[in-house]
Amino acid sequence: MHRVAAVAMIALAGALLAACSSPGPDLAPPSPASPPFPAIHDMPAPRAEAPMTPAEVKQATDTLISERDRLVAQQQAAAAAEARNAPATTGSTKAAAAHRAKKAAPAGSTQTAGAADSAKTGGAADGTKTAGAADK
Repeated sequence: MHRVAAVAMIALAGALLAACSSPGPDLAPPSPASPPFPAIHDMPAPRAEAPMTPAEVKQATDTLISERDRLVAQQQAAAAAEARNAPATTGSTKAAAAHRAKKAAPAGSTQTAGAADSAKTGGAADGTKTAGAADK
């Protein structure tokens, strides 16, 4: 009985090894009838249509430029309309702060918020020193 089992195991191992060593249809090498690259001197077939003439190239270029200009103008008009319809700001911008400072300034004062900031810091409103500002 053990001999029959041993022979069966050897036959099964042989069959498995034979199945692993034979290439399947996906692993077969390419046939020489269809090489992976074209031959060096093979030329493509002639074109069915002639290349564009310089006049056709100019006309196509002009068409593309006019279409681009039309789309840019359309986009700018849409952005302007969106800006007009945008909700009012909350007053957190520099322009709003300057407007509030101007309203809060005394009646005879002509100093703007930016000038007040530069007088406090000894420089321009963005914190840089001006040419005439002295270090304090």
